[in-house]
Amino acid sequence: MLKHILVPLDQSELSETAIEYARNILSPDIDSKITFLYVVDIPATSYTVTPEAYAMSIDSGIEEYENLKASMRESAAAYLNRVAGYSRKDQEHTEVCVESGDPAETILEIAEERKVDAIVMSTHGRSGFTRWVFGSVTQKVLSAAPCPVFVIPRKKEKKGKK
Repeated sequence: MLKHILVPLDQSELSETAIEYARNILSPDIDSKITFLYVVDIPATSYTVTPEAYAMSIDSGIEEYENLKASMRESAAAYLNRVAGYSRKDQEHTEVCVESGDPAETILEIAEERKVDAIVMSTHGRSGFTRWVFGSVTQKVLSAAPCPVFVIPRKKEKKGKK
């Protein structure tokens, strides 16, 4: 059994399927815990110089960007606290962590910093062109993780007989 598990979440039902798997492999020891991680991935702003852009203050653009980032972090923290609250009802020790950055890199950094025993995460199951274009966070984590990674695949819906 594992004592510290990292579960990256992205507010999707699919990502939350990893929670039950993490619970099942978590040691029942009193000092065991699950860390729920949400990575706020906000692309850097870029400014194009146009006649209209001269009228816009760069300071106000930066301020708007920082406000957006803060708002997204607040929303993520509220979400994680709700998830952790449900887990605490089941007597699990939990912690929440909201970070900003590239999702795969941040998951790897947190796993290493917190010395987790495993990462449990779901995969969106992209393949082909979309996987090539967007990359796969799960694949990047798998290839560089400092600990075991349990990947929970998307369940395919069964087609009913007609």
